Amino acid sequence: MSTQTLVERGEAPVARTASPLWKWAFIGTLMTLGAATLAAVLRAELQDPVRQQAPAEHKSRLRFNVADYPMPSFEPPAPAAPEPTPVIVQKPVPPRVPALPRPEPREDDRTFPVELPPPMPKPAAEPIESPEEIARKRRLTAPLGGTGGGSTRAGRTAQGQGVSRDRAGLDLSATRVTMASARRLSDLTFIVPKGTAINCILDTAIQSDQAGLVGCTLPRDVYGADGTVVLLDRGSQVLGEYRSATLTYGKRRVFVVWDRVRTPEGVIVDIASPGTGPLGQAGMGGHIDNHYWERVGIPVLMSAVSFGVQSYTRERLSSDQSSFVESTTNDSLSGVLAEFARIKPTLYKNQGDPISIVVARDLDLSPVYALRRRGYGR
Repeated sequence: MSTQTLVERGEAPVARTASPLWKWAFIGTLMTLGAATLAAVLRAELQDPVRQQAPAEHKSRLRFNVADYPMPSFEPPAPAAPEPTPVIVQKPVPPRVPALPRPEPREDDRTFPVELPPPMPKPAAEPIESPEEIARKRRLTAPLGGTGGGSTRAGRTAQGQGVSRDRAGLDLSATRVTMASARRLSDLTFIVPKGTAINCILDTAIQSDQAGLVGCTLPRDVYGADGTVVLLDRGSQVLGEYRSATLTYGKRRVFVVWDRVRTPEGVIVDIASPGTGPLGQAGMGGHIDNHYWERVGIPVLMSAVSFGVQSYTRERLSSDQSSFVESTTNDSLSGVLAEFARIKPTLYKNQGDPISIVVARDLDLSPVYALRRRGYGR
Protein backbone atom coordinates (compact mmCIF):
# COMPACT_ATOMS: atom_id res chain seq x y z
CA MET A 1 0.00 0.00 0.00
CA SER A 2 1.40 3.35 -0.99
CA THR A 3 1.62 6.34 1.25
CA GLN A 4 -0.91 8.30 -0.93
CA THR A 5 -3.84 6.06 0.08
CA LEU A 6 -3.38 6.69 3.85
CA VAL A 7 -5.90 9.16 5.27
CA GLU A 8 -5.56 10.71 8.73
CA ARG A 9 -8.35 10.33 11.22
CA GLY A 10 -9.22 14.02 11.49
CA GLU A 11 -9.39 14.54 7.73
CA ALA A 12 -11.66 11.53 6.92
CA PRO A 13 -15.05 12.68 5.41
CA VAL A 14 -18.23 11.72 7.33
CA ALA A 15 -21.21 10.64 5.21
CA ARG A 16 -24.69 11.29 6.75
CA THR A 17 -27.97 10.10 5.16
CA ALA A 18 -31.49 11.52 5.85
CA SER A 19 -33.86 9.49 8.16
CA PRO A 20 -36.89 7.88 6.39
CA LEU A 21 -40.45 9.20 7.05
CA TRP A 22 -41.85 5.92 8.41
CA LYS A 23 -39.43 6.05 11.33
CA TRP A 24 -40.87 9.35 12.60
CA ALA A 25 -44.42 8.08 12.15
CA PHE A 26 -43.66 4.98 14.33
CA ILE A 27 -42.16 7.06 17.13
CA GLY A 28 -45.17 9.42 17.19
CA THR A 29 -47.61 6.46 17.42
CA LEU A 30 -45.78 4.99 20.44
CA MET A 31 -45.80 8.28 22.29
CA THR A 32 -49.58 8.71 21.67
CA LEU A 33 -50.39 5.23 22.99
CA GLY A 34 -48.29 5.81 26.13
CA ALA A 35 -49.98 9.12 26.90
CA ALA A 36 -53.45 7.57 26.48
CA THR A 37 -52.63 4.66 28.82
CA LEU A 38 -51.28 6.98 31.53
CA ALA A 39 -54.38 9.21 31.31
CA ALA A 40 -56.72 6.20 31.71
CA VAL A 41 -54.93 5.00 34.82
CA LEU A 42 -54.97 8.40 36.50
CA ARG A 43 -58.70 8.81 35.75
CA ALA A 44 -59.55 5.46 37.34
CA GLU A 45 -57.62 6.27 40.49
CA LEU A 46 -59.28 9.66 40.90
CA GLN A 47 -62.82 8.33 40.43
CA ASP A 48 -62.60 5.51 43.16
CA PRO A 49 -63.14 7.26 46.61
CA VAL A 50 -63.63 3.99 48.59
CA ARG A 51 -60.26 2.74 47.64
CA GLN A 52 -58.72 6.02 48.70
CA GLN A 53 -60.34 5.88 52.21
CA ALA A 54 -59.68 2.18 52.83
CA PRO A 55 -56.78 1.73 55.26
CA ALA A 56 -53.79 -0.08 54.02
CA GLU A 57 -53.59 -3.66 55.11
CA HIS A 58 -50.65 -4.62 57.35
CA LYS A 59 -48.65 -7.30 55.68
CA SER A 60 -46.71 -9.50 58.11
CA ARG A 61 -43.13 -10.20 57.28
CA LEU A 62 -43.42 -13.68 58.75
CA ARG A 63 -43.99 -16.50 56.34
CA PHE A 64 -46.27 -18.39 58.81
CA ASN A 65 -49.29 -17.42 60.93
CA VAL A 66 -48.60 -17.37 64.66
CA ALA A 67 -52.30 -17.93 65.48
CA ASP A 68 -52.17 -21.45 64.09
CA TYR A 69 -49.92 -22.59 66.98
CA PRO A 70 -51.32 -23.05 70.55
CA MET A 71 -49.62 -21.22 73.39
CA PRO A 72 -47.98 -23.50 76.01
CA SER A 73 -49.36 -23.53 79.57
CA PHE A 74 -47.14 -23.64 82.66
CA GLU A 75 -48.06 -24.90 86.12
CA PRO A 76 -47.83 -22.42 89.00
CA PRO A 77 -44.72 -22.87 91.21
CA ALA A 78 -45.13 -24.93 94.36
CA PRO A 79 -44.97 -23.01 97.67
CA ALA A 80 -41.64 -23.05 99.46
CA ALA A 81 -41.31 -25.46 102.36
CA PRO A 82 -41.00 -23.80 105.78
CA GLU A 83 -37.58 -23.79 107.38
CA PRO A 84 -37.08 -26.42 110.10
CA THR A 85 -36.91 -25.20 113.67
CA PRO A 86 -33.41 -25.70 115.10
CA VAL A 87 -33.20 -28.18 117.95
CA ILE A 88 -30.90 -27.26 120.81
CA VAL A 89 -28.93 -30.26 121.98
CA GLN A 90 -27.60 -30.02 125.51
CA LYS A 91 -24.12 -31.36 126.25
CA PRO A 92 -24.02 -34.34 128.58
CA VAL A 93 -22.89 -33.50 132.09
CA PRO A 94 -19.94 -35.69 133.15
CA PRO A 95 -20.49 -37.65 136.36
CA ARG A 96 -19.04 -36.15 139.46
CA VAL A 97 -16.18 -38.14 140.97
CA PRO A 98 -15.79 -37.78 144.75
CA ALA A 99 -12.39 -36.66 146.01
CA LEU A 100 -10.41 -39.51 147.58
CA PRO A 101 -8.37 -38.93 150.76
CA ARG A 102 -4.59 -38.88 150.55
CA PRO A 103 -2.88 -42.13 151.56
CA GLU A 104 -1.26 -42.18 154.99
CA PRO A 105 2.56 -42.36 154.97
CA ARG A 106 4.11 -45.64 156.02
CA GLU A 107 7.06 -46.12 158.28
CA ASP A 108 9.21 -47.83 155.67
CA ASP A 109 8.87 -44.98 153.21
CA ARG A 110 12.09 -43.01 152.96
CA THR A 111 12.90 -39.92 150.92
CA PHE A 112 16.40 -39.22 149.74
CA PRO A 113 17.51 -35.74 148.64
CA VAL A 114 18.32 -35.52 144.96
CA GLU A 115 21.15 -33.24 144.00
CA LEU A 116 20.60 -31.56 140.62
CA PRO A 117 23.63 -30.61 138.48
CA PRO A 118 24.39 -26.88 138.24
CA PRO A 119 22.95 -25.21 135.15
CA MET A 120 25.29 -24.89 132.19
CA PRO A 121 26.41 -21.32 131.52
CA LYS A 122 24.85 -19.89 128.39
CA PRO A 123 27.34 -18.82 125.74
CA ALA A 124 27.48 -15.13 125.05
CA ALA A 125 25.46 -14.20 121.99
CA GLU A 126 27.66 -13.18 119.08
CA PRO A 127 26.81 -9.82 117.50
CA ILE A 128 24.93 -10.17 114.25
CA GLU A 129 26.79 -8.50 111.39
CA SER A 130 25.01 -6.84 108.52
CA PRO A 131 25.64 -7.96 104.91
CA GLU A 132 27.54 -4.68 104.26
CA GLU A 133 29.95 -5.34 107.16
CA ILE A 134 30.52 -8.92 106.01
CA ALA A 135 31.24 -7.77 102.44
CA ARG A 136 33.59 -5.03 103.72
CA LYS A 137 35.58 -7.49 105.86
CA ARG A 138 35.79 -9.89 102.92
CA ARG A 139 37.20 -7.15 100.68
CA LEU A 140 39.74 -6.04 103.29
CA THR A 141 40.97 -9.55 104.14
CA ALA A 142 40.95 -10.95 100.59
CA PRO A 143 44.43 -12.16 99.43
CA LEU A 144 45.96 -10.20 96.57
CA GLY A 145 47.92 -12.89 94.75
CA GLY A 146 47.49 -16.58 94.10
CA THR A 147 49.13 -18.16 97.17
CA GLY A 148 47.53 -21.53 96.80
CA GLY A 149 44.96 -20.99 99.53
CA GLY A 150 42.15 -22.05 97.24
CA SER A 151 43.70 -25.40 96.44
CA THR A 152 44.43 -26.09 100.13
CA ARG A 153 40.88 -25.21 101.08
CA ALA A 154 39.55 -27.42 98.28
CA GLY A 155 41.76 -30.29 99.47
CA ARG A 156 40.52 -29.93 103.05
CA THR A 157 36.92 -29.87 101.83
CA ALA A 158 37.50 -33.00 99.79
CA GLN A 159 39.04 -34.77 102.78
CA GLY A 160 36.16 -33.68 105.03
CA GLN A 161 33.59 -35.04 102.58
CA GLY A 162 35.41 -38.33 102.16
CA VAL A 163 36.12 -37.91 98.43
CA SER A 164 38.75 -40.32 97.12
CA ARG A 165 41.51 -38.73 95.01
CA ASP A 166 43.35 -41.83 93.85
CA ARG A 167 45.69 -41.08 90.97
CA ALA A 168 45.09 -44.51 89.47
CA GLY A 169 41.29 -44.07 89.37
CA LEU A 170 38.81 -41.41 88.43
CA ASP A 171 38.70 -38.07 90.21
CA LEU A 172 35.02 -37.71 91.11
CA SER A 173 35.40 -34.54 93.13
CA ALA A 174 33.42 -31.50 92.01
CA THR A 175 34.10 -27.80 92.49
CA ARG A 176 31.80 -26.24 95.08
CA VAL A 177 31.00 -22.58 94.62
CA THR A 178 29.11 -20.18 96.84
CA MET A 179 26.22 -17.95 95.81
CA ALA A 180 27.03 -14.28 95.16
CA SER A 181 24.51 -11.68 96.35
CA ALA A 182 24.08 -8.29 94.74
CA ARG A 183 24.58 -5.13 96.76
CA ARG A 184 24.49 -1.41 96.07
CA LEU A 185 27.29 1.07 96.74
CA SER A 186 26.25 3.82 99.15
CA ASP A 187 27.51 6.89 97.25
CA LEU A 188 29.33 6.74 93.91
CA THR A 189 30.56 10.31 94.31
CA PHE A 190 33.26 9.48 96.89
CA ILE A 191 34.14 5.91 95.78
CA VAL A 192 36.95 4.78 93.48
CA PRO A 193 35.58 1.38 92.41
CA LYS A 194 37.54 -1.83 92.25
CA GLY A 195 39.23 -2.36 88.88
CA THR A 196 39.93 1.33 88.17
CA ALA A 197 43.23 1.83 86.28
CA ILE A 198 45.28 4.77 87.60
CA ASN A 199 48.20 6.07 85.52
CA CYS A 200 51.42 6.93 87.36
CA ILE A 201 54.99 8.08 86.62
CA LEU A 202 57.90 6.40 88.39
CA ASP A 203 59.91 8.63 90.73
CA THR A 204 62.54 6.01 91.59
CA ALA A 205 64.39 3.49 89.45
CA ILE A 206 63.96 -0.25 90.01
CA GLN A 207 66.75 -2.84 90.25
CA SER A 208 65.50 -6.25 91.30
CA ASP A 209 68.74 -7.52 92.88
CA GLN A 210 67.41 -6.43 96.26
CA ALA A 211 63.84 -5.91 97.49
CA GLY A 212 63.00 -2.28 98.17
CA LEU A 213 60.53 0.57 98.08
CA VAL A 214 59.37 2.41 94.99
CA GLY A 215 57.36 5.59 94.47
CA CYS A 216 55.44 7.26 91.68
CA THR A 217 53.41 10.44 91.05
CA LEU A 218 49.90 10.73 89.59
CA PRO A 219 50.07 12.84 86.39
CA ARG A 220 46.32 13.63 86.29
CA ASP A 221 43.29 13.83 88.58
CA VAL A 222 41.36 10.72 89.57
CA TYR A 223 37.58 11.18 89.75
CA GLY A 224 34.94 9.22 91.63
CA ALA A 225 32.77 6.55 90.10
CA ASP A 226 30.22 9.06 88.77
CA GLY A 227 32.92 11.33 87.30
CA THR A 228 31.84 14.53 89.09
CA VAL A 229 34.29 15.02 92.01
CA VAL A 230 38.11 14.79 92.06
CA LEU A 231 39.13 12.38 94.81
CA LEU A 232 42.89 11.98 94.14
CA ASP A 233 44.53 15.20 92.90
CA ARG A 234 47.29 15.15 90.34
CA GLY A 235 50.67 15.25 92.01
CA SER A 236 49.63 12.73 94.65
CA GLN A 237 52.46 10.46 95.81
CA VAL A 238 52.03 6.67 95.71
CA LEU A 239 54.36 4.42 97.75
CA GLY A 240 54.89 0.73 97.10
CA GLU A 241 57.42 -2.10 97.28
CA TYR A 242 58.83 -4.80 95.02
CA ARG A 243 60.33 -8.19 95.79
CA SER A 244 63.42 -9.62 94.10
CA ALA A 245 62.44 -13.28 94.70
CA THR A 246 59.63 -13.04 92.15
CA LEU A 247 62.01 -12.75 89.17
CA THR A 248 63.34 -16.09 87.85
CA TYR A 249 64.58 -17.34 84.50
CA GLY A 250 61.91 -17.14 81.83
CA LYS A 251 60.09 -14.26 83.57
CA ARG A 252 60.60 -10.72 82.37
CA ARG A 253 58.35 -8.80 84.77
CA VAL A 254 58.65 -7.94 88.46
CA PHE A 255 55.70 -7.90 90.84
CA VAL A 256 55.08 -4.56 92.59
CA VAL A 257 52.50 -3.85 95.32
CA TRP A 258 51.44 -0.22 95.84
CA ASP A 259 50.68 0.46 99.49
CA ARG A 260 49.10 3.89 99.90
CA VAL A 261 48.39 7.25 98.26
CA ARG A 262 49.07 10.67 99.79
CA THR A 263 47.36 13.68 98.20
CA PRO A 264 48.78 17.24 98.29
CA GLU A 265 46.10 18.10 100.90
CA GLY A 266 47.40 15.43 103.28
CA VAL A 267 44.69 12.80 102.68
CA ILE A 268 46.08 9.26 103.00
CA VAL A 269 44.29 6.16 101.72
CA ASP A 270 45.58 2.56 101.73
CA ILE A 271 45.07 0.98 98.31
CA ALA A 272 47.13 -2.29 98.57
CA SER A 273 46.86 -2.80 94.80
CA PRO A 274 49.20 -4.38 92.22
CA GLY A 275 51.24 -2.47 89.67
CA THR A 276 50.86 -3.18 85.96
CA GLY A 277 52.27 -2.00 82.68
CA PRO A 278 50.88 1.00 80.76
CA LEU A 279 48.37 -1.28 79.01
CA GLY A 280 47.39 -3.25 82.13
CA GLN A 281 49.79 -6.21 81.86
CA ALA A 282 50.40 -7.93 85.19
CA GLY A 283 53.73 -6.92 86.70
CA MET A 284 56.22 -4.30 85.49
CA GLY A 285 58.63 -5.01 82.66
CA GLY A 286 62.03 -3.52 81.90
CA HIS A 287 65.56 -4.36 80.75
CA ILE A 288 66.62 -7.89 81.77
CA ASP A 289 70.25 -8.83 82.56
CA ASN A 290 70.52 -12.65 82.61
CA HIS A 291 74.22 -12.61 83.76
CA TYR A 292 75.35 -15.06 81.09
CA TRP A 293 79.06 -14.36 81.73
CA GLU A 294 78.77 -15.06 85.45
CA ARG A 295 76.57 -18.16 84.99
CA VAL A 296 78.17 -19.66 81.85
CA GLY A 297 81.48 -17.95 80.99
CA ILE A 298 83.24 -18.22 84.33
CA PRO A 299 82.24 -21.89 84.93
CA VAL A 300 83.52 -22.82 81.45
CA LEU A 301 86.82 -21.03 82.11
CA MET A 302 87.16 -22.74 85.48
CA SER A 303 86.41 -26.12 83.90
CA ALA A 304 89.15 -25.54 81.32
CA VAL A 305 91.66 -24.65 84.05
CA SER A 306 90.64 -27.76 86.02
CA PHE A 307 91.10 -29.96 82.95
CA GLY A 308 94.58 -28.53 82.37
CA VAL A 309 95.61 -29.10 85.99
CA GLN A 310 94.34 -32.67 85.91
CA SER A 311 96.21 -33.38 82.66
CA TYR A 312 99.45 -31.96 84.11
CA THR A 313 99.18 -33.97 87.34
CA ARG A 314 98.56 -37.20 85.44
CA GLU A 315 101.79 -36.72 83.50
CA ARG A 316 104.03 -35.39 86.29
CA LEU A 317 102.73 -37.10 89.42
CA SER A 318 101.98 -40.60 90.49
CA SER A 319 98.51 -42.07 90.40
CA ASP A 320 97.84 -41.51 94.09
CA GLN A 321 99.02 -37.91 93.95
CA SER A 322 97.05 -37.15 90.79
CA SER A 323 93.89 -38.67 92.27
CA PHE A 324 94.28 -36.50 95.39
CA VAL A 325 94.73 -33.33 93.32
CA GLU A 326 91.73 -34.13 91.06
CA SER A 327 89.41 -34.81 94.00
CA THR A 328 90.50 -31.61 95.76
CA THR A 329 90.00 -29.56 92.61
CA ASN A 330 86.54 -31.04 91.91
CA ASP A 331 85.39 -30.40 95.49
CA SER A 332 86.48 -26.76 95.40
CA LEU A 333 85.00 -26.12 91.96
CA SER A 334 81.63 -27.78 92.72
CA GLY A 335 80.86 -25.28 95.48
CA VAL A 336 81.88 -22.32 93.32
CA LEU A 337 79.82 -23.55 90.35
CA ALA A 338 76.76 -24.08 92.57
CA GLU A 339 76.98 -20.44 93.73
CA PHE A 340 77.16 -19.20 90.13
CA ALA A 341 74.16 -21.38 89.19
CA ARG A 342 72.02 -19.64 91.82
CA ILE A 343 72.46 -16.20 90.24
CA LYS A 344 69.05 -14.83 89.15
CA PRO A 345 68.30 -12.34 86.38
CA THR A 346 68.15 -8.65 87.23
CA LEU A 347 65.47 -6.26 85.97
CA TYR A 348 66.27 -2.58 85.45
CA LYS A 349 63.54 0.04 85.06
CA ASN A 350 64.34 3.73 84.85
CA GLN A 351 62.62 6.56 86.65
CA GLY A 352 60.12 8.53 84.58
CA ASP A 353 58.64 5.43 82.89
CA PRO A 354 54.82 5.32 82.76
CA ILE A 355 53.06 2.54 84.67
CA SER A 356 49.52 1.77 85.83
CA ILE A 357 47.90 0.77 89.12
CA VAL A 358 44.79 -1.44 89.11
CA VAL A 359 42.69 -0.75 92.22
CA ALA A 360 42.09 -4.09 93.96
CA ARG A 361 39.29 -2.93 96.32
CA ASP A 362 36.68 -0.18 96.56
CA LEU A 363 38.20 3.02 97.97
CA ASP A 364 35.71 5.05 100.06
CA LEU A 365 36.82 8.66 100.69
CA SER A 366 33.54 9.91 102.13
CA PRO A 367 34.96 10.18 105.72
CA VAL A 368 37.41 12.94 104.63
CA TYR A 369 35.48 14.72 101.86
CA ALA A 370 32.14 16.52 101.80
CA LEU A 371 30.21 18.45 99.15
CA ARG A 372 29.39 22.13 99.62
CA ARG A 373 27.10 24.11 97.33
CA ARG A 374 28.77 27.19 95.90
CA GLY A 375 26.71 30.14 94.63
CA TYR A 376 27.49 31.64 91.21
CA GLY A 377 28.97 35.15 91.07
CA ARG A 378 30.73 34.88 94.44
